Amino acid sequence: MTIVASNSLTISNVNDGTITHTAYAYSADGTDGFTTVYPNLNLIEDGKFAKPISSKWNTDGTTISKDDITGYFKVKFNGAGSLNRTYYTAGISTIPTGQKYSVYIKAYSLESSLNIKMGSVNTSQAVTVTNNSNIPKTYKVEGLVRGASDTFGIFGELTTTLGTLFISEIKLEQGSTATPWMPSASEVTTADWPSYIGQYSDFTSTASTDPAKYAPWTIFKGNDGKDGATGPQGPQGNTGATGPQGPVGPAGSDGDPGKVIQQNTEPTTKFLNMLWQYTGIEPLNATGITVLSNIIYVWNGTAWQIWLLNPQNIQAVNAWITNAMIDTAAIKLANIDTATITELSAVTATLGDVEAGSITNDISYGFVAQGNHQYLGNSVINYRGINISETMTLDNVFQYTQSMGFDAIAGLFFQRLSENQDIISNIRLIEIGNNEMGLYVGNATESATLTSKGLTLSTDVDWTSIGTYTKYKRQGNRITLSVVDAMVTTAGNITLGTLPAKDAPYNSIMLTAIAFATTNTNDKHIQINGTYGSGGGLITILGAAANQKYTFQQTFELT
Repeated sequence: MTIVASNSLTISNVNDGTITHTAYAYSADGTDGFTTVYPNLNLIEDGKFAKPISSKWNTDGTTISKDDITGYFKVKFNGAGSLNRTYYTAGISTIPTGQKYSVYIKAYSLESSLNIKMGSVNTSQAVTVTNNSNIPKTYKVEGLVRGASDTFGIFGELTTTLGTLFISEIKLEQGSTATPWMPSASEVTTADWPSYIGQYSDFTSTASTDPAKYAPWTIFKGNDGKDGATGPQGPQGNTGATGPQGPVGPAGSDGDPGKVIQQNTEPTTKFLNMLWQYTGIEPLNATGITVLSNIIYVWNGTAWQIWLLNPQNIQAVNAWITNAMIDTAAIKLANIDTATITELSAVTATLGDVEAGSITNDISYGFVAQGNHQYLGNSVINYRGINISETMTLDNVFQYTQSMGFDAIAGLFFQRLSENQDIISNIRLIEIGNNEMGLYVGNATESATLTSKGLTLSTDVDWTSIGTYTKYKRQGNRITLSVVDAMVTTAGNITLGTLPAKDAPYNSIMLTAIAFATTNTNDKHIQINGTYGSGGGLITILGAAANQKYTFQQTFELT
């Protein structure tokens, strides 16, 4: 027999095209937080809006708030102008220009559907958010490209988007795939990551979404454990051998305890009860203390301390004290007529009961500024508070008197009066009611009050009747007309009433009277005569239809 060829071939660990699929979860059965994509960290902090709305969320033609009931981020698109969006400043600043990023939101709209875009001014994708029975649903936008802008936004379709969006969570990350929810790097804990992993193999590239196929699930990342118990104290080490005695140093010089050493540096050779007067100018850090100029210090063996002179009685006819440090003292100021303190930096004292009354003498002042403007005034401090009054003259001609200050009863105030004591301007902090304060600003003819409820002007008018069918209201420069059931039996004009001159427009204006009907066929013009001509303030429906009721509310601004 002839052997043509003799070879052997061994093949081991053949995969035969088998594909392994991996999934992650937060529970041992894989049902909690099941995902086949390992999550990335969120690039946006507070993505579930646990805190109050961040100042980094800016609005442009929208209104944003945090809903009181759901706690969700509430975006209301009002379709105002060409800018109709809310955006997060520097939201994608960490993503390099030209790189891709993805974003998802869990949201629902109050409307059946709401068309929005997510991304930046450089690149964005359209998304239609539905109501979904008021339950947040996931909407993804993947593979956006970072352009020059570092701002991520949620855009309405310019003036066509009118609606309200509720967002329960938002996540932004680098890459072409939007992975499951995670907090940001500054917020994440070990418990936020999936802790279980499961795997199975088959011959298809599509991974199953059934957690049971990945069993058994094994834990691969546990929570941070508690600190272990402190170990026992180790044994005491052996004492090392004693080294040899060093040579005896030279004897030091004899001390001179009766002399005060005067120098601007700390003495290097010291002995017990040695006296040193520091002659430097700037404070110096010495052993145990910071020394001051011209003070005498004594060495107590380990540190310097102030040297104290302890006489029982001292009588001085004339005395000058350059530097004094008084620790504890009882000083009776019985016969001191005048004392002048050039500079007093601080006083710390326990005085017991003190009845000082008030500073009753005026503190007067006067100066000239801005050319020939002369200011004369005085300040008073007493038990009621502080009051500063001032008169200003120009070339010796009286201009005004003003006062300002704080009064325990009247509160904060500022007032400027003319020569005849007429009020030029007046600002006061006033009490509106229980636990409510306001700011009052006014002059001789007009005033305004600002409280937590808003701004009230002296020109404001609450609802006031000016005719059978008509009432009006004024808030600031806005006039609102309310007309109910105005009607004539014969076609013609209807006189609704006359506005007071102060609340009427300067030039005549035209508005629209709305007919109380299913069509606008009988809608007519309203003419409001201006104060510039005759009949100022007169309000008329022109050419009203017979037996047609007109009920409407119209608003105009005074200019």
